[in-house]
Amino acid sequence: MNLHGSSVTLPADDQPAADRARRTTRTVILNKLAGDDRSLHVITAPGHYILTDDVLGVPGKRGILIRSDHVSIDLCGKSVIGCPDSLDGIACSPLVADIKIADGVVRGWDEDGIDLGEAMAIQLVNMGVFENRHFGVLLGPGASLSNCVIDGNGTASITTASKAGCKGER
Repeated sequence: MNLHGSSVTLPADDQPAADRARRTTRTVILNKLAGDDRSLHVITAPGHYILTDDVLGVPGKRGILIRSDHVSIDLCGKSVIGCPDSLDGIACSPLVADIKIADGVVRGWDEDGIDLGEAMAIQLVNMGVFENRHFGVLLGPGASLSNCVIDGNGTASITTASKAGCKGER
């Protein structure tokens, strides 16, 4: 499903494991996580992560890379902001599952805003995704969006896997 330049609201799943992780694990400040040669911050364990400051992109790197299942990220009203020659704003390793990203903005990345195209069981809630060079959001199977505005992205605003099961209104 490709919806270019549209605001989309899609229903969220009931009680996914990422929500349970948020309630049962300690909160980790995402801004303090180390990165690697291609990412500013890398999440390697299940849990609930929060932003305390904006993530500012640099050339040749992603903002946030998710390498674990059962991850909940609360952007806390902050932004993940790209720059020229940056990679994706938020991306994941192949086949991770149960990812929730909520309450913030991802904008201005030179690749994709949010690339979770190889992940399963994804929730995006109260997100704004704007002005990324390629795709705004790439989603894998079992994705849901709720109260998201995704607009002004290059190639397309939303692209989902063929079995994503997303339903919504334009």
